[in-house]
Amino acid sequence: MHHAQAAAPKHATLRSVNALVLQCGGPTAVVNSSLAAIARRWREHQSRGQLFGGRFGLRALGTGEWDPLDVRDDGWLQMLDSTPGMALGGGRDRLDPSQLASAARRLGSREIDTVFLIGGNGTMSAARALASGANAPRVIAVPKTVDNDIPHTEICPGFLSAARFLCEAARDVADDVLGMRGYEEVVLIETMGRHAGWLAASARLARRSSDDAPHLVLMPEKPIDEDAVLAQIDDRVTAAGVCVVVVSEGVRDHRGVLLTTKECRSGIERDPSGHVILGRSGGPLPYLTARIRERLGRSCRQVRPDVLQRCSRAHVSSLDRRLAALAGAGAVDCAHEGSSGVMIALRRVGGDWRTEPVPLDRVKGERLVPPDFDPEALRELMA
Repeated sequence: MHHAQAAAPKHATLRSVNALVLQCGGPTAVVNSSLAAIARRWREHQSRGQLFGGRFGLRALGTGEWDPLDVRDDGWLQMLDSTPGMALGGGRDRLDPSQLASAARRLGSREIDTVFLIGGNGTMSAARALASGANAPRVIAVPKTVDNDIPHTEICPGFLSAARFLCEAARDVADDVLGMRGYEEVVLIETMGRHAGWLAASARLARRSSDDAPHLVLMPEKPIDEDAVLAQIDDRVTAAGVCVVVVSEGVRDHRGVLLTTKECRSGIERDPSGHVILGRSGGPLPYLTARIRERLGRSCRQVRPDVLQRCSRAHVSSLDRRLAALAGAGAVDCAHEGSSGVMIALRRVGGDWRTEPVPLDRVKGERLVPPDFDPEALRELMA
């Protein structure tokens, strides 16, 4: 495996030390492949130090609930490669300054020199904070998110499998409702994606011709004009009898208001930082459905795959699994070389992929879908 120039090391080369790996945020269908790859590569590099797995993400830094991973047999690691979800348990906890100081003390008391954090944008923020604290351990972050929105990596492990699920689901739903023209008129399919519409955009690959579904794709990158959207839906139903719309969960109106929160009668659940927990709300579909029924007089069906899009083992992309493992192995390689405070980015070079350490200080914000994005670039990757 080839690595580009790593960030300046904070520590000596990894020798007889212990390490902790955490799976953070929400699961994907291939995140366990990153975990298995870390364990395998650790065995190759280490003969004396222990590798632990923390239970339930960042929470483990406070609880100290860690399991030894280097004693796990090959059968367990092979099982991980085909198991969705998070074998160690995930979580969306956050760390305040006092918790960071406590975590550093706990890591030091158990002689943990290196922490591997597998996760998305929130995890990258936690990794930066942990790496910059007093008495900080070596910190290596491994990207993971179905949203595909982590900057400075060409692709995020977990995305391709979820995109494959949604592409096939959109095609299958379209074939289903086309047979019910006259009874079904509008079908809304919701995808994950708070800030970035990569999954919604990938659903366009369901089209076999320009007239095929999805007929309309709504993404967070472009606030919607509700009147214009309703007009497009009505025109499509008038012309073809049915309209299939793919909707990102984070879609907003022209004022920047989440459709999820508009006229919501059931209450909105928020995380400790005040962000709406989209997965536990009704999503944008109830609001859009009400507008379609009230203003257009059209029937409307809601399709919400929810966690199915991120956990379907039947739709795992072989490349997605390979990239998850590549990133995990690359994290251990970087630690062995003395790097710290980096994320393992994935780059396509020629016909293959390689890892490249990127300083965590650069990994901020969300990578959004560019206006000229062509989903055809994903087709071969999703196989």
